[in-house]
Amino acid sequence: MFKLDDCMKLTIVSSTLFCLCVSPSFAQVKNDSINIKQELGEVVVVGNSPIAKKGMITSKEIDMHEKEDIADALNLLPGVLNVRGAKADQIFVRGFNQKQVPVYYDGVPIYIPYDGTLDLDMLMATDVAKISVVKGVGTMLYGPNALGGAINIITAKPNEGLSVKAKLGTFTNGKYNGLLSLGYATDKFYIRGAYAIIDKHDFRLSNDYKATTTIEDGDNLDNSYKKTAQYSAKIGWTPAEGHEYVFSYVKHDGEKGIPPYLGTNGTARFWQFPVYDKDSYYFLSTSKLSSDMKLKTRIFYDKFDNTLESYDDATYSSQKKKYAFTSIYDDYSLGGIATLSYTLNQNILMLDGQYKYDDHKEHNVGNPVVQMTDQSAALSLVDRYTLDKFTLQGGVSLNYQKGLNAEYLDQENNVTEYPKNSATAYNGELSGSYHLSDLSEIRAGISYKTRFPTMKDRYSQSFGKSIPNPELKDENSLNYTLDYSHTMISDKLSFDLGLFYSSLKDAILSVYGVDASDATIYQYQNTGKAEYYGMDASVSYKIIKPLDIRANYSYVRQKNITVPEDKFVGVPDHSFQADLIYSFKNNSYVDLNFETYSNRYSSSDGTKVGGYGLLNLKGGWCIYKKMVRLEGGVNNLLDKNYQVAEGYPMPGRSCYTSVVFTL
Repeated sequence: MFKLDDCMKLTIVSSTLFCLCVSPSFAQVKNDSINIKQELGEVVVVGNSPIAKKGMITSKEIDMHEKEDIADALNLLPGVLNVRGAKADQIFVRGFNQKQVPVYYDGVPIYIPYDGTLDLDMLMATDVAKISVVKGVGTMLYGPNALGGAINIITAKPNEGLSVKAKLGTFTNGKYNGLLSLGYATDKFYIRGAYAIIDKHDFRLSNDYKATTTIEDGDNLDNSYKKTAQYSAKIGWTPAEGHEYVFSYVKHDGEKGIPPYLGTNGTARFWQFPVYDKDSYYFLSTSKLSSDMKLKTRIFYDKFDNTLESYDDATYSSQKKKYAFTSIYDDYSLGGIATLSYTLNQNILMLDGQYKYDDHKEHNVGNPVVQMTDQSAALSLVDRYTLDKFTLQGGVSLNYQKGLNAEYLDQENNVTEYPKNSATAYNGELSGSYHLSDLSEIRAGISYKTRFPTMKDRYSQSFGKSIPNPELKDENSLNYTLDYSHTMISDKLSFDLGLFYSSLKDAILSVYGVDASDATIYQYQNTGKAEYYGMDASVSYKIIKPLDIRANYSYVRQKNITVPEDKFVGVPDHSFQADLIYSFKNNSYVDLNFETYSNRYSSSDGTKVGGYGLLNLKGGWCIYKKMVRLEGGVNNLLDKNYQVAEGYPMPGRSCYTSVVFTL
């Protein structure tokens, strides 16, 4: 429960901030000198038009690079990395993993309640208008657990009149994808529906791959298939200026295989997910209560169903051995978010409240069902002050989590409960920006963020390898950022540079030696200290009118201070991407893309995988006005044999073609 003194502390801080915000000494400009731009699904505050678009991916960029899913699309941004692991894709933002950088869908938090993450490889990018990524220092309005930033997937809505988009594509090994999107909008109403599908067969390995086990023959990677169908519908009503009310439904039906481990430092598992489904119902609204006040709400219900089947061997036909099982998850989340914003003189003051209820049920076939439930809440106050070229933003939040119920099976297979638990955490941020000129801006910020442990962190027994810790507390990070953006040479050259440093304390790490009879048994505890620091940069230069070059670079260094010999995995120190784009007058284009990554740790004991570079090529040709376009390309043009995680080879050369119709 919230304690009285907690509420009093927040009230005092909030009142003080409010008084500072509305002090007459600041009242120097009219109310319309700044504005809130809160489109449905976005979590942003805008003063004077920002120069930097750093941290944003548009649908045009997603299409140009033929990114089929959200995980791959995020890899286009500097400081953001998609790492394909043993079980699912994992997103890292400046070294922080996906548990520490929550994902939002139109401003609604989405994750499997038990895991605290969601495989973004299973979410298609076809219904996306843009993806926004906040790194390190960010607004309190994202709610709990945004320790290292936040990712917001913003869906598309139709332009006025009738809009149609259709796409059909084929890939190497018989893979195909398709999209049909229909929309209609007037000044008071809009409706949009879309259906998208992708069917990936087992992908082809590089010709340079050399088999090290009898499990894999080196042709197509067994059990690497993925099938996803996505249905979405959105109905919106805009009765007057400043008012918008939208109901959205999104359904994901998926299934996928998990390739077995093919290295020499582990054991192969033969896993498949025949069910990986998500159903989402969202209501989003913006109401203009007065000329100075707006209310934004988001009400949501998310349903997650997945089934994991573990088989005896690579035939995926029998489940007789001890490690074979069928595990079924039945999860849902429901909640709401309300943000009240008030504009007074140069200030925008926002009061935000959030509540979320998570329910998880699981069982292995033949065993009883166990249930776990959590609730979380957050109360935040944010103020943004703007004066001419200078903007200052500050915020505080009180976050709360309570474990309502946590069942498990004891040694006699009886349903038993863990003790209940709760946690409270304070967060705060202060950031500012200054426009050096109309074409350059500098931004700096500091934030103190926390993350509550997931159900899995607290209660998982990891197949008998770990001891649950129901009293596990939140981990925290003190984040510093400094960014600079500039455009020069008649808008031909623009660049962004960002520096960052994060100090993590009470980090949730595996602690061994907790069982005197077995040194391999561990428990998650708040014992860790770590540092993440580095830089990321992006540049765009129009060499001549039809020819552009775009590049980004990231340097991320992670240090485990508590146990230096235990390495952080998945994130290379250096990564670089570049595009050379030639655009034709009829909206056709050719894009040559190069990406390279340095070596990285693949396991905490220090096992590494080597660095690699990939060359990709794509072109789009308008064959009928600007309505019909033929696209084609090659990924991994040089057929590079590489791994992101040791024992899991990646695709070799693959080709694709598609036809796109747009109205």
